[in-house]
Amino acid sequence: LASESIISDPHGAHLVWKYVSSLTNDGVPTAVRSSVIRILAKMCGSNKKLFRRIRDVIGRSMVSRDPFIRIAATATLADLAKFDLLRDVEEIIGWVQSRLQDEEPAVAHFALVALKYLVVNEELEFD
Repeated sequence: LASESIISDPHGAHLVWKYVSSLTNDGVPTAVRSSVIRILAKMCGSNKKLFRRIRDVIGRSMVSRDPFIRIAATATLADLAKFDLLRDVEEIIGWVQSRLQDEEPAVAHFALVALKYLVVNEELEFD
């Protein structure tokens, strides 16, 4: 589903997004939902026009009650930062900061990884 040859084509991206986005909603089993969230960075790398939709899914997932969904969302955000695919860093930095105090240690870890890559890619300054 995240194949570059499919996602880079506007029609293919539309069809895949229509299917994939439905698998990120509440009520979808955690294993499926978290797996789909984890492929979003690859999809964004193949088609940057999907960024805003992907950002919205990650934003909703970052506040999920399910720790596995929060882990997947924060890890995906870290991947987006690693591959320098983030835009609107001012909006996203609030999500990262709120996850630094998450009760789940893996969420805090991936929030730190995201911060690291934002600094490495010169999206944030660190003194």
